[in-house]
Amino acid sequence: MWVGGAIRAFRVTAIVALSLLPAACATPHLKTTADSAPDAQQADFTPTAGNLLGANPTKLEQWLGKPGMVRLDDPAQVWQYRGQGCVVDVYLYPGSDGMAVSHAEARSQKYTGDPINPCLAVLSQSRHKAIGS
Repeated sequence: MWVGGAIRAFRVTAIVALSLLPAACATPHLKTTADSAPDAQQADFTPTAGNLLGANPTKLEQWLGKPGMVRLDDPAQVWQYRGQGCVVDVYLYPGSDGMAVSHAEARSQKYTGDPINPCLAVLSQSRHKAIGS
C-alpha cells in the first residue's frame, strides 16, 4: 500500500508544481522599474536589465532604437535587437499603462556569464552613434 500512496503523493506534488510553472514564468525576475531610470535623453545613459524592466515602448525606442524584428505573440510582443555579437529579446506585455517590458534576455558568444548588460551597452552605444553622426 505504501508504494501506491507514494505514487499518488508524487502525482499530486507534480501536478501542483506544474500548475505553478506558468505563474513563475510570468513573474518579472527584477524588482526595479524603468521609472528609476535617468532621463533617456542623456547622451551617456546606458540601460541595464534593472531599469529596462517596466519600460514602455517609447522609452525602449529612445534607449535602443527601433527593433530589427517584432514578433506578435498575443498578448505579448517580442522585440529583437541585434548588434556586434549580441542578440537581445525584449518581452512586452500589456499592463494598466499599456505595453511594458516584463522580461529581457540576451545571447552572445562574445561575453561570458549573463550578457544582458554588456549587450544593452553595445546596442545603446550604437544608437547614440547613429543619432550623433
